[in-house]
Amino acid sequence: MRRNGTRWVLLVILALSAWASASSDKNTSDGYAHLNRKAYGPAMEAFRTGASNGSASATFMLGKMYADGLGVAADAAEAAKWFRIAAEKGYLDAKYALGTAYAEGVGVARDDMQSFLWLHAAAAAGHAQAQFYLAGMYLSGRVAEKNDGKAFAWCHRAAVQGNVQAQYLLASLYMDGIGTRKDGAQAVQWLEKAAAQGYSQAQTLLGSLYATGRHVPKDGQRAVKWYRKAADQGDAAAQRYLASLYAVRQGEKQGAARSLEWYQRAAKQGDAESQRELGVMYTLGRGVPKDYAKAADWYLKAAAQGDARGQYGLAALYARGAGVPKDEARAVEWYKKAALQNLPDAQYALGLMYDNGRGTSRDDAEALYWYHIAARNGVARAQYRLGIMLDSGRGAPRDTASATKWILKAAEANVIDAQLNIANRYANGVGLVRNDVMAAAWYQLVAEKGDARAEYGMGVMYLWGRGVHANDVRAAEWFHKAAEKGDFRAQHMLGALYEEGRGVKQSYERAEMWYAKAAATENERAQRTGPLEMPRAKWAQQIHTVQWTQPELLEREAPITSTSPLALADPTPESAPVEPVVPVEPVPLGKDTIVHRAGKAAGEAAARTQKQLKKSDKKSAADKPPPSKESVPLSPGQFIAQKVARREAEEREKAKREAAMRNLGDEAAKVRAEISTIRERQAKESGGKRPG
Repeated sequence: MRRNGTRWVLLVILALSAWASASSDKNTSDGYAHLNRKAYGPAMEAFRTGASNGSASATFMLGKMYADGLGVAADAAEAAKWFRIAAEKGYLDAKYALGTAYAEGVGVARDDMQSFLWLHAAAAAGHAQAQFYLAGMYLSGRVAEKNDGKAFAWCHRAAVQGNVQAQYLLASLYMDGIGTRKDGAQAVQWLEKAAAQGYSQAQTLLGSLYATGRHVPKDGQRAVKWYRKAADQGDAAAQRYLASLYAVRQGEKQGAARSLEWYQRAAKQGDAESQRELGVMYTLGRGVPKDYAKAADWYLKAAAQGDARGQYGLAALYARGAGVPKDEARAVEWYKKAALQNLPDAQYALGLMYDNGRGTSRDDAEALYWYHIAARNGVARAQYRLGIMLDSGRGAPRDTASATKWILKAAEANVIDAQLNIANRYANGVGLVRNDVMAAAWYQLVAEKGDARAEYGMGVMYLWGRGVHANDVRAAEWFHKAAEKGDFRAQHMLGALYEEGRGVKQSYERAEMWYAKAAATENERAQRTGPLEMPRAKWAQQIHTVQWTQPELLEREAPITSTSPLALADPTPESAPVEPVVPVEPVPLGKDTIVHRAGKAAGEAAARTQKQLKKSDKKSAADKPPPSKESVPLSPGQFIAQKVARREAEEREKAKREAAMRNLGDEAAKVRAEISTIRERQAKESGGKRPG
């Protein structure tokens, strides 16, 4: 009887439990139905009733209603309370919600350990979002010790379940070889899965892969396809990439128009890079009428978000007074902001401002500092300016060896002023061992670009046979080219050549004409720039007395000023292009100053020169024909090496010919001596009569 009674009680309990479960399930389903109709009050009551009947899902949804403020005032603490009750009942979504609440300190005090325990419990039970969150924890080393292998494993489990964020992250792990081997094919496969689910970040990255040909064959059409899918969802990065792709792939007008459209969409979303690119388009009039005011507006939006190139563009407009009132002090401020972000072009521009005292007081030490940083970051013009300052002892003790090193770097990077400076140094033995062959080669490199200063230099080299065979005709040709461009030194020399009839047909009329032009040109320049820094003899007197003294190609001790011939035409921010250029990879920026390497001799630069000469010897030994017009243009170093090699080959051939002639003369002398001996013997034998 007792057993039957116990059994009866159990049956009653089971029946009541089943009734309660069915009732709570009905309450939960009613709650969802009300929620779908946005009837939040009835939904809240249904979930509350279901929760009181022990339904874990209703309990969780009650927490969600409090978390989202649906049908009730939002209350994170109340939401966390209901999440905990549901989580302790084993409800996976509740475990994940409670874990993230502890991770972010929402409704509960932040507790990394509690966060990890609840998320791990949800992930171990198969909750995909918890698995993805846990992967992020292991990847960042937050809470749990950093473990790339575990991060990959949890991410893979979530991705297999179709979690789109995990699929995107997994592709990145495969691409970079984090927690697994690098595998481009797997990366693309998971990206495609995420992209197919409409995940815009995956679509954007997939577009980039097709645009660059990384891990997949390069395909512009597929790149546009994936960019467009992401862009249509409002992905600002995809819109920007699509804009840049249209600018490159389509015709100038059509491409610019479509590029403008997508840049504007991204810019309106606050994308700083797109805002800056719009500034560039309005600055250059690319696809839109040139409008500096609009350019300044877009640059300002980008600059305010910390975009370094936007700050650089805005500074350039302030320096020029284009689209905004001219304000060099504000230009310095914006240049400095960009320079401190390690933008090399801004570092160089800031150096120029300090160098010339524009927008700030002139400060040689600051100018030298920023030139040095920019020079280390690969800005060729900064390398040249740095060399000029070191050579003159501005901002640091004079260091000719270091100056020559930096100017050589700039020369190799095709900075014309630096190339001319190196030619002058070789010609005069300043900072480099005097080498007329190298000087002539550098002069020719610059002269062939139409530079009047180098054309004058070539005229001097041919006139006195320095580094080339003396040739008055060639000298006259080079002087004429420079004279036509207004070089008064060349005009003086050309007048002298006509007066003496050297390399040209003698003509006093033409001589006087060129003398007059030279005087007018020199006077005009003096009025424009002040007294000439480079001391010169009275050319006319010198020429009329036919002294023909070789003029110095470089003033060794000339002060370096903004108008000095040594500070050769270097654009200031006012005349520099305002389009921000893509910076080179910068070196880490630290507040280290120029360390003057005192005691280093100029032999360092000379040793480098000898090394170049040895290389050129090897090249000339190979007896390679000169490149055709269709070949790739030579670098300055290759051009110089080729010129030196040819010159040395000519000298060797000349030496061989002279040696052969000497040998031939010696042989002839021997023969003549032998003949004389024979004749003398014959004369003795014939009684003193020498045969005729």
